[in-house]
Amino acid sequence: MVYRIAYCKACNYRRDDAKPKKDVGKCPRCGNPLIYLANWYIRYQYRGKQYRASGGPTKALAEMALATKKREIYEKKMGIEKEPSTPWLDAKRLFLDWSLTNKAKGTHKMYLSCLGTVEKNFPEIKRMHLDEIESGDIEAYKNKRIQTKDSKGKGLEPSTVNREVTSIKRVLSWAAEQNPPLLLPVNNKIMGVDLFKENPGRIRYLTDKEIPALLSQCKTPHLKMAVILALETGLRIEGCLTLLWSEIKDGMIVKKVKGGTIVRVPVTNALREALDDFRRQSAVLSRYVIPSPVNPSKHMGTDADFGFQTAVRNAGIEDFKFHDLRHTFATHFLTRGGDIRVLQEILGHSSVTMTEKYTHVVDEFKKKQMQNFDEKRGDG
Repeated sequence: MVYRIAYCKACNYRRDDAKPKKDVGKCPRCGNPLIYLANWYIRYQYRGKQYRASGGPTKALAEMALATKKREIYEKKMGIEKEPSTPWLDAKRLFLDWSLTNKAKGTHKMYLSCLGTVEKNFPEIKRMHLDEIESGDIEAYKNKRIQTKDSKGKGLEPSTVNREVTSIKRVLSWAAEQNPPLLLPVNNKIMGVDLFKENPGRIRYLTDKEIPALLSQCKTPHLKMAVILALETGLRIEGCLTLLWSEIKDGMIVKKVKGGTIVRVPVTNALREALDDFRRQSAVLSRYVIPSPVNPSKHMGTDADFGFQTAVRNAGIEDFKFHDLRHTFATHFLTRGGDIRVLQEILGHSSVTMTEKYTHVVDEFKKKQMQNFDEKRGDG
């Protein structure tokens, strides 16, 4: 129903008039003149309840508003959902709020940095809605970024551009996963955008001779325990320094790692002996395997300087980081006959493709073995 409201200023009497008249008349309560309020109004029913709303200053606008409400009610009854059209800036803000509480600190920082870079180099996206972002926009962004040069004339790595593009794609896919969705999956137009092929990347690992050399220079029990953990499990530095004694049970380490993945790593004999010795010699009790020397109730912290680089230098090892201990574990695991699928699970990789980066190192190892086999063909 479309109507106007006749109103009495003296006693607040109101009357709905579907067919307003020029002569409004007098108030039946107090006899004072009635006036019409400025707007027209609409009244409709939904699920047994009456609803009223302002329809605008003219009858035509009110009729349009009522028709819109009736269409919305019909669509709800028929199960027809209105397609969401969410602005990029709103979706990005909600996504970053979500990642802050649901993702690792480093992952959230990566999203925050990458999305900031995207908006700096693709400012048009800030005025777009999610369903307006086309694959062509992302392809143009990729091509622009891969041609970017720094002050030294060096171009960006494909992996850098891929992280930025993946961050955009993650916002849209996350939006489509919400309930109700911020974007219908069918309107996600960038799902098919491919990433650049990345270089295998730097894989530095210790030889069998370098491992004891490094361990001999680990002058504190905390440092030596951290290095052994990484060498025997492939855990990242965060995993090693935040490991709890309760996460070691029945010969297995069961730990939540990067990306929320749960890894299950069997404890080797060498690691078991090291853990037993370390616990026996520890002067404090803590739930952490490697507690902070300052406050045993906390872990050491991944940003702590606990002498690793000093030990590396003293061992005469060049170009080596703590993360390379993970590469060392993976490389030795495969060269000693380990299965790549098992390694994938131990490292917590989401796909075996990530683990296959170690295969070219193993191939070089095989070549050397075959060369040795060939050269000693006539010996004896």
